[in-house]
Amino acid sequence: MDFSWSREEEEFRQEIRDFLKAELPQGWNDTLVLDKESEEYIELAKSFTQKVGTKGWLAAHWPQEYGGLGWSFWQYFIMNEEMVTSDAPLIGMNGPKFLGPTIIHYGTEEQKKRHLSALPKARPCGCRATVSRTPVPTSHRCRRARLRTAMNG
Repeated sequence: MDFSWSREEEEFRQEIRDFLKAELPQGWNDTLVLDKESEEYIELAKSFTQKVGTKGWLAAHWPQEYGGLGWSFWQYFIMNEEMVTSDAPLIGMNGPKFLGPTIIHYGTEEQKKRHLSALPKARPCGCRATVSRTPVPTSHRCRRARLRTAMNG
């Protein structure tokens, strides 16, 4: 068995590397190391995450009808591997990685229309996911709570 990457996958990896080289500051994690709690790092992370979001890469693994790029598992894997290897300053990834897929799977059509368009672009969506330690009914109920839509189940 041959476990090496295909030519297309290697080209795709190079596209990600080229983006990182172009968008990260000169000397990133070589001569330039920022404290991840500093204001400078947080501003850089916000800006960089927006750029990744603009390309659609934050939710590239989502189905296209919900704002994703329909990437294969391996494309998403390669992109994440390169982001981790470069220690890319991504911030607020719970939306695209956890909240979005939860809404795609369990949300109503209204929730999908309202919230999913913002998450792949790294824009605030006005929603959050919480976990309850108490048992909940197996049926999924939604209710309006102030300005938010809450989903139980």
